[in-house]
Amino acid sequence: MGRTELICIFPLLLFRFIMRPALGFLIILFFILLTNCKDQQTNSKPEKEPTGNLDREIEMDSMPSVQLSQKANQELNDWPEFMTVKMEIDKLTEMSRQDVINNAGTLNEAVNRMTDSVPNKFKNSAVMGRLKVMKTKTSIFKQQIRNRNYSGESVTNSAEDIYGALLNLEIQLNEIYLKPLKDIEAEMKKAVNDSTMQEYGENEKPKR
Repeated sequence: MGRTELICIFPLLLFRFIMRPALGFLIILFFILLTNCKDQQTNSKPEKEPTGNLDREIEMDSMPSVQLSQKANQELNDWPEFMTVKMEIDKLTEMSRQDVINNAGTLNEAVNRMTDSVPNKFKNSAVMGRLKVMKTKTSIFKQQIRNRNYSGESVTNSAEDIYGALLNLEIQLNEIYLKPLKDIEAEMKKAVNDSTMQEYGENEKPKR
């Protein structure tokens, strides 16, 4: 190969020598940019918006109610954390779905304070079990709201579940102060006997 040919070929060889690593770098850079673009498109997707009419009021007309006994009411006045939770849950019947959503954190905190402050006189297995159920339901509901994993219908269902948990708790609290059946039967029997004796005594009075 003559000197002239070498002079002509040298720039081409030099170009290939320089461009080969540069081409590989460009290919790698292209794939990096392509991956970043896909990630940005994924991250830029709008969050899933809750569905359903959130302005609609919670309807609980079909839910039963529990009347606390006089004795239970008196004793529960010494448990302010319970009274706070009862007030918060009773308000659910007058709230819209959006109001219930906004109040999820407050309700969960109130329930946590209640379960951490149970007076000894209420610490039996039935009451503690109902408290655990209520705490679980309010915690799950709060998490759903935080993750925006809810719909209008699911908010209503959660509100009804929490309200039902309060009713079941009140039933157990009432039962603490209910007299045993045998005591009630004994009182009824005594009342009947007293009435019979009174009637018999009046019939035995001497006639004038």
